[in-house]
Amino acid sequence: MKSKLYKRFAMVFGTMLMFTLIATSQTTINVKVVDVNDDVEEYRGVFEANPDGYMDITSSDLELCTQNENNKQAVGIIFRDVQIPAGSTITNAYVQFTCDDNDNLEGPLSIDIWGFKEANTAAPFTDAVFGVTSRPATTATVNWQAPVWEIVDERGPLEATPDLSAIVQEIIDLTGWAAGNNLGIKLMNEENAKIHREAEALDDGAGGPPELFVTFTEGTGINKINPELSNIVYPNPTEGRLFITNPSTDRFSYEIYSITGKLVASRNHISGSTTEVDMSNFAKGMYLINIITADKTITDKLILK
Repeated sequence: MKSKLYKRFAMVFGTMLMFTLIATSQTTINVKVVDVNDDVEEYRGVFEANPDGYMDITSSDLELCTQNENNKQAVGIIFRDVQIPAGSTITNAYVQFTCDDNDNLEGPLSIDIWGFKEANTAAPFTDAVFGVTSRPATTATVNWQAPVWEIVDERGPLEATPDLSAIVQEIIDLTGWAAGNNLGIKLMNEENAKIHREAEALDDGAGGPPELFVTFTEGTGINKINPELSNIVYPNPTEGRLFITNPSTDRFSYEIYSITGKLVASRNHISGSTTEVDMSNFAKGMYLINIITADKTITDKLILK
């Protein structure tokens, strides 16, 4: 009995230690738009003398996401030299805008956000038509119910997007991603074309261009997904459902912990070669999983995206 209690205590202590190390290794970076051709508008439909797909790369503002009451547009933004190492885990990400004009006080406004599914987004945009919508988009998307922007030059929580960590995670997981690559996003509105939010672009010169903030843990050492376990816990990262293969010839158990060290899921004495776990209702982010057999415990990071 004492031996079992000791093993249990050692396992829990080890889990707590790992989460302590993970929590203290988080890094936050911020990246502003640095080129006037890196934040642009693409017309969706004919507008004045300009054709469908026309790229307005010199606008002093970014209307999210209509030009006027009859014309929608896509907004594209590129952030250069994003210093996130490959294999990192994104725990939070958002884009901060600055209110350029409060001429539109209707709301809230539904804005859909994607990333460009490119390991190193080519920059800057050019005047070639469809420069935003022609780029491949991430599977991950985030809907932003943008509140009313009432104060000109305001740069606060109301002008910040929701968490975009799933989008950023998908991009840095692409083959070819490396620290220092460029990362791009696009924003579009499919609802009432009369509503928009007007944000400053770098062209405005007022010091309030779009700025990307990302918090992550580096994918090295204790935080790195162990490639040797890819046939035991898969897929990892997962979008909700995952499978755990029995690493022994006897029964096994599993425990899944949140980033705060809270036990969120477990199952004991599983027979058979494989079991399925449904995490589709869990919050996206990083977890820790213990796979327990009679003679060993295997611990690994688990990513829900």
